[in-house]
Amino acid sequence: YAILDVLDFNIGINLSTIFIIILLCALFRGVFRYIEQSCNHYIAFKLLALLRDKVFSSLRRLAFVKLQDKQAGQLVSLVTNDIELLEVFYAHTISPICIAFLFTVVMVCFIGSYHPALGLLALAAYGTVGILIPLLTAKLSGDSAMHFRTKSGKLSAYVLDSLRGLPETIQYGQGQARMDAMNAQTDAIAKEGEQMKRTEGRNTAVTGTVILMFDLAMLFASAALLDFEGCLITTLAMMSSFGPVTALAALGATLQSTLAAGNRVLDILEERPVAEDITGKEPISFHGAAAKQVTFAYDNETILNDFSIDIPEGKVTGIIGRSGSGKSTLLKLLMRFWKVQQGEVAVSGRSVEEINTENLRQMESFVTQQTHLFHDSI
Repeated sequence: YAILDVLDFNIGINLSTIFIIILLCALFRGVFRYIEQSCNHYIAFKLLALLRDKVFSSLRRLAFVKLQDKQAGQLVSLVTNDIELLEVFYAHTISPICIAFLFTVVMVCFIGSYHPALGLLALAAYGTVGILIPLLTAKLSGDSAMHFRTKSGKLSAYVLDSLRGLPETIQYGQGQARMDAMNAQTDAIAKEGEQMKRTEGRNTAVTGTVILMFDLAMLFASAALLDFEGCLITTLAMMSSFGPVTALAALGATLQSTLAAGNRVLDILEERPVAEDITGKEPISFHGAAAKQVTFAYDNETILNDFSIDIPEGKVTGIIGRSGSGKSTLLKLLMRFWKVQQGEVAVSGRSVEEINTENLRQMESFVTQQTHLFHDSI
């Protein structure tokens, strides 16, 4: 508009007023940008707090059976890095999409007011940069983000196991071997990250090229359809309006890691325990336990077959058998980690299926075969 004013085109606003409006827009942009980010992060951290609460509740619900095969490092990675990555989605994705949509509608209407064909060209440009390129980028990225998250979780598990077994590693002189294995996993993750960065760089280059092509298309199309003033305004409007949709173009690669983290979190939240908690029953106290003609099998392998035992109150009862004979399985059935397939497991004469889970766990204590003791005073 300032250029047009110098060229003596009548725009109805003097130059000083235009600069005052520009200054006010700049100030208000800063204020609204702060409000946007403040709201985004408030919502994000509130949601992350709720997610963490749900994830830990899910882990408690899945313990013991569903977690015994999961590596501790993977779970640590999930409840820390994966959940924190979701902050990107809530704080830096939702509002840019809304802003890009509203901005696109306004700019298409503005440019289209000069000529409908130019409005359609602008819509095609914004759609290509803000929708098509991110979708293609996500498709080309494939499962690289999920592989990256999985390998990161495995490295966390390996590091955690190395720390737990540090005395044994030193005792048997395996420090260098552990370090070599750790470095190998780190290099594999670095290669995966390098591939993701290369995809992100390619995406940036393609986005810039597409924007330039659409800018030139707008210049030539407006020159053919409009006078000098209309050509200048529509071309400048087009060139200066790609910011919001460019932010969406950058989301294609970034969101891959976020979605991969989200999938890992959702897998935990959606996984169901082997035995759901029981509530609403009358609490009881411990007066002995028993297994009556219990049969239990893992898949097709029968571990306990028509097995019975009485565990009287106030006595020490030892269960002796070879490895794999079902000693641990029996204890897990008493804890109701698993459900019996035939027969009955009872405490104080009542089936464990009729006892509140919290009440049952208050009466029984269970020490697993993988027990970690502290070196210092608790």
